[in-house]
Amino acid sequence: QMRTDLFRHLEKLPFSFYDEHETGSIMTRMTNDLFEVSELAHHGPENLFTSFVLLIGSIVGMIGMKVEDSEWDALAQEYHDTYHTFSYGLNRGAFAALELVKRKGAGQSVISALHQLYLDLETNRFGVQPYMEHIYGTDNLDGGSKLSRARELLTLFRSTAAASNCNYTLIGDSIHDKDVADSLGIGCVLYSGGSHSRARLEPFAPVGDTLEECVRLAFALHSA
Repeated sequence: QMRTDLFRHLEKLPFSFYDEHETGSIMTRMTNDLFEVSELAHHGPENLFTSFVLLIGSIVGMIGMKVEDSEWDALAQEYHDTYHTFSYGLNRGAFAALELVKRKGAGQSVISALHQLYLDLETNRFGVQPYMEHIYGTDNLDGGSKLSRARELLTLFRSTAAASNCNYTLIGDSIHDKDVADSLGIGCVLYSGGSHSRARLEPFAPVGDTLEECVRLAFALHSA
């Protein structure tokens, strides 16, 4: 029936249509399109049913699956061991930004959801440690709460008389970093070269396209 309907439609088209389209191209398109439609009509319901059954089976299987904590720990350990074999470098302009903070006489520390062991290795590897007052990672391999560690560090800062009246700013690269800063009640500047694009970050906080620009924005927050 579809072939008949298509043929009747072609008969009603003006001669100008055939002047602009080759007969072979028209026949090829008709043949291919009809084949695709017939395949969809024949196999579509079957594939849909198979996919639905597979989805339900997967959900049931996952519900019934029991994974011990030790197995998750082993999986996380394997991921981190593999990740740290990749070759990567420090962000361009990082040392310029670190030196800028140092020249302005401000302290700086690292807060990360990375395990403390790996964080110490990475900051030492790239020569960042001498710039930092504190380097705070987590005690687990599951991306533990950056917020809890940041609270500990902020409490440590505010417990000293010299830091009681200081201003604090978190420089991050994700919306989550802004959430952490808000929870701590401190300022936040976001870097567009990391996890999220400038367009996604701009509604939430001042955004810098370089690390030096982020540092300048951080100081500007407290000079206004």
